[in-house]
Amino acid sequence: MSVSRALQEGRLSPDQAVKLIDEAFTWFIAHSVVVSDCNPEHLVLRQDSTGKDILAVVDGLGGRHRDFRYRLRNLFPWYARRKSRKTRREIMRMVFPSQ
Repeated sequence: MSVSRALQEGRLSPDQAVKLIDEAFTWFIAHSVVVSDCNPEHLVLRQDSTGKDILAVVDGLGGRHRDFRYRLRNLFPWYARRKSRKTRREIMRMVFPSQ
């Protein structure tokens, strides 16, 4: 189930959704993982071995094209982190359009 759908159905509160998205993107940024495709439907809920809800990304990692920017993100971790920070802001705007 996507984060957006979990919010609509009341399975997640807005605070829980923000926390899950922040936890995931904090890890992505710390490890210079590029999240490039900005689509909240790619963020799905799953449970870890303890039963805690965590986010899984099912698409949108890396890049669509092996262009100049793709190569830069692979060569320079700060550039990859910059892209993931931008994607986090875009995802938050899509998941919470009124904020």
